[in-house]
This record gives sequence, C-alpha cells and structure tokens, in this order.
Amino acid sequence: MLEHDTVQTLERLTQVSVQGEQGFSTCARQAADPELAALLRACARQCHDAAHELRELTRLVGGDAALSIHAPNDALQRSRHGWGAAGAQAEQRDDRAVLAQCQHAGEVARAVYGDALAHTLPANVYRLVAAQYQGVLATCQRLNARRQELLRH
Repeated sequence: MLEHDTVQTLERLTQVSVQGEQGFSTCARQAADPELAALLRACARQCHDAAHELRELTRLVGGDAALSIHAPNDALQRSRHGWGAAGAQAEQRDDRAVLAQCQHAGEVARAVYGDALAHTLPANVYRLVAAQYQGVLATCQRLNARRQELLRH
C-alpha cells in the first residue's frame, strides 16, 4: 500500500474512533441503567485510546493526524448517522433503543476496520489495526450481550 493510502486508511479509522468516543459518551450520559452507563463509558475510553494510537501512527507514517478528524467519506457518514440516531434515542432514556443504535454504530466501525484490513498495509500498521479490530469485535459482543439481557427483562 502506498504511503498516501496508508495515511488515508489511518485517518478514516481515527474518524471512526473519535465518533465512537463521542457517541458512546453521549449515550453513557443519557443511559438510565448505571451498569449500561458504565459499559458505554468504557467503550468511549476504548475509542479514545484507539484514536490516540491511530494519530500517533499517522504521524509516524508521514501524515497529519490533525486532518484525520475532518475528511468525510461514505462509511463515516453512515457512522455519523448511527450516532445521531443514538443521541436521539438516548434523549428518550430508552436503554434498549440506545443499545440498538450503539450496536449499529459498532457494526459500521467493524465494517470500516474490516475494509482497512482487506488492504495491504505496512506490518506495523496492520498489527495495530488488527488489534483494534479485535477490540471492536469484543465491544460489539459486549453490547449484544447487554442488549440480550435487557430484552429478557
């Protein structure tokens, strides 16, 4: 993969992570259930950490990490849409609906990370993206498990 393509991929992933942090934080503040709020805050922290790692790597491969939160693309528009809906649901204090929207946004992140891994990346970039992808998958599983718990009650 060319350096320019690698930088674009890292910028795209950084955007997803920043949006995830903001979306999970919003939902955590609005969650009625304290356990759900704690889970969503942990997800927001994970996204924050991922964005920080991606910005550092973007700098190392020659990109401008500050630009990574501004360049739009189709996958991120879907992600923003998912978080916008999550915020609207959160205002209604319906934890099931909030979780459904968080899961949707998680699926968007999973798709963006999966797409990134389908490209040829430098080894150091691939290692970080693959590790973060595993984190995204784990988050999706935790959200799904919590939603299933809420649906049973």
